[in-house]
Amino acid sequence: MPDYERILNSSLNFVEKKLTEAVSCEQIADNAGFSLYHFMRVFQAFTGYTLKEYLRERRLSEAAKELLGGEMQVKLLAGKYGFNSAESFIRAFKKQFGETPLKYKKKNQLMNYTPKLELQIWLKKSGGKKVNYKVKEMDEMKVWCLADRVKHGDDSIKKMWEKLLKILREDEIEAEKYLSICPYDERFVEEAPAAEDQFNYMVGLPAISNREIPAELQSYSLKPATYAVFQHQPAQQSLADTYQYISCEWISKVDYEWAKGDELEMFNADFRPEKMSETNYEIYIPIKK
Repeated sequence: MPDYERILNSSLNFVEKKLTEAVSCEQIADNAGFSLYHFMRVFQAFTGYTLKEYLRERRLSEAAKELLGGEMQVKLLAGKYGFNSAESFIRAFKKQFGETPLKYKKKNQLMNYTPKLELQIWLKKSGGKKVNYKVKEMDEMKVWCLADRVKHGDDSIKKMWEKLLKILREDEIEAEKYLSICPYDERFVEEAPAAEDQFNYMVGLPAISNREIPAELQSYSLKPATYAVFQHQPAQQSLADTYQYISCEWISKVDYEWAKGDELEMFNADFRPEKMSETNYEIYIPIKK
């Protein structure tokens, strides 16, 4: 099993050596011995940063320190820390520190500095919140679904479910299972979605062989994949607790990696969207050896 504490601290040291050099996320992941997708997920789970976010904050923090300690021009600092232009450096600097380099320098105080991380990973040996799981090989599955672009935190997903259930009632279709699908999105491999970002989402049911697909729905094919299937039980812990367990505790104890692919949630026939916070369901995460 991977020693994530050693691997991540080694990666953090590697990043420090590359703050003033051109380095890609792929190179950092390769240095750690993992695929990019797996490394990005593990890095964010254990540090709270996306890899790109951490690399950017460390570069800007060291640039801010140099800005206060000398006479290096903004244009030279921008080039030293990997920015294409002084303008892009100033925009990023203002986003992190809340003001332009010139105003920051006039205050002559190192503020909002992000230091190099040093990780100590403590995992519960017993008595912690665990989530039952199984590994499942899934063949291709045809799904009937509604698809839309949504944001975290709004009510668009709930409205999709309500619309789907209404369509099924009107067509007198009884589903044995329901599922939601978050399709793999290449945009979010290196950086997690921001609050304002929209992402693709689907709600639906496995296709029924002896029925015609309702006109309002579309057909989607889930590709064959290996999934880790986790039982989320709201009465025992929150969804955040379940994902925290999966992303840190579980992945540290198994010989699997995260794999690119659609992520699913599977619900029983009695599922109702207004009862989501009380509903037991399964979370399907693509994995590989």
